[in-house]
Amino acid sequence: MQVLLYAHVGGDHFVIACDDADDIARVMALAEEAYASIFREKPPVTVRALTSSTGCFLPPSIRVASVLETHAHVYAVVDDEPRFDAETSLTMFKRAVATWSNWQHYMAQTILLIVRDSTSIPGWLACGGLGVLSALLFTADIQSTQSFARRGAKLFLAALRLALEAFELVMNVDCLGAARVFSQLLATKRLGDDPFVPTTLLRLLHRFCVESREAQTVLLEEGLVNRLLLLVGTVKTPEAAQAISATLCLLQESALRRPKSSKAMPSSVDPPSAPIEMQQVLYLMHSRQPKSLDAASRQLQVLTASPDDWAPHAATERAIFAELLHVARGFDAGNSGHMTVLARLFTSIGAVGGFSNAAVVVDAPAVAFLVAVAGPGSIYPVELQAQALSILGQSLQHDPFVSNLGGVIGLLRSALPDARGVVVDWIHALLKGAGGSDARSVKDALVLLLLDETNLALCVDTLYCVDQRLRTRMLDIVNILLQEEEARDRVMDEFNCVPAFVSLLLDGQLSLEGRRLAAKALAKLALSS
Repeated sequence: MQVLLYAHVGGDHFVIACDDADDIARVMALAEEAYASIFREKPPVTVRALTSSTGCFLPPSIRVASVLETHAHVYAVVDDEPRFDAETSLTMFKRAVATWSNWQHYMAQTILLIVRDSTSIPGWLACGGLGVLSALLFTADIQSTQSFARRGAKLFLAALRLALEAFELVMNVDCLGAARVFSQLLATKRLGDDPFVPTTLLRLLHRFCVESREAQTVLLEEGLVNRLLLLVGTVKTPEAAQAISATLCLLQESALRRPKSSKAMPSSVDPPSAPIEMQQVLYLMHSRQPKSLDAASRQLQVLTASPDDWAPHAATERAIFAELLHVARGFDAGNSGHMTVLARLFTSIGAVGGFSNAAVVVDAPAVAFLVAVAGPGSIYPVELQAQALSILGQSLQHDPFVSNLGGVIGLLRSALPDARGVVVDWIHALLKGAGGSDARSVKDALVLLLLDETNLALCVDTLYCVDQRLRTRMLDIVNILLQEEEARDRVMDEFNCVPAFVSLLLDGQLSLEGRRLAAKALAKLALSS
């Protein structure tokens, strides 16, 4: 049968319900829980004993029905903080856990009231307040995942929100301590479970960085960049993702301002994966925000300044530059900020190409983008066209076997001074180089493209250029093409190249090899006719 009891705790009174078969220890626990739930503005209490209305102590093991009637009054003997006896430690622990969320909520309220008065913050910090607040943040964060009652879970979340509000008020007073709290909070495994928590925490982190350069320095030294990059795939709100991007941008700018010798070493918790600096560059580039693009491109220039700086990234350079050029394809040619970033990207790729033993750009879309930038119809600034052509030339020199054959041949129409040389050298390397069956198929495809009337006309035009080396190489290429009857017919009938070959044969300024090739071409045409 249910029994209603009037409970008295100090000057407070309330009603609790229990079963007449319950023991007094159960009534003590119910009194603690009810008090903590009803009087939330007061610290929870630990009931040490119960007395009856006559002042007699009620043994914890005795049944309610033996000593109490319904509507009886019971009086609690309490402690103002949890205390455990050795012989009943587990029982007391269970009772403390039942009210633990109320303790957290009360502590969070108390701290918030203190730190709202800015004059109280130094004294609060001096007595270890930040340590208490950080413990509250971690405990509330972890415990909310456990199997507690619904009311308890709500209180845990409420305590966490109050603690975050208090942390916001004190984080810039103790930058080092706050940075360590941020680092540990961002490492928690359940951060993404509740969208409020990471969004609020990441916004606080961004504000922390904005308001203090000292904060940026200590966050870099705490290895927070890696923490943020690991969170990229777990956050569930656009606001959180934007806060990560903005914070990484600020940290990157701070790192660039620091002397090279003083830059923070990677944190001991960094994973042995791709270097963290390049992960940061790629993430900031993908965000496409102006400040992020600016910081990422400047960091990329730092990473490509010398072979030693680039060494940690050399193993994946092709994939890195393919990804960066993929991002650059979305840039607006009329946007000066985008063009500045693209110029830095091209400068970095060119620098790596200068000390790399392999082609750094071989991805087909990346090559197509370079061709589009350097091509005759390009709307990009001339300086960027020249940079793109230089990068393309470096890559073709190392690896001429690209899939975009027609696009590269089309560069013969480019107005850039070096374009014709890049294309002629590439065609010559492909047609004269050795290779297996794959190389043979590429050569055959190239010959078919060069036999096209438009492309063959571009080759013939090159015979009239002033560069004697290019004229000689093009003569060698034309001789290869003249092995095809279609080419011989067009060279003789459509382009009337016989006078040109005769002129080259008699040109005293042309090298001996060039004149020999001109004579060889005339001989092929003569035999054909």
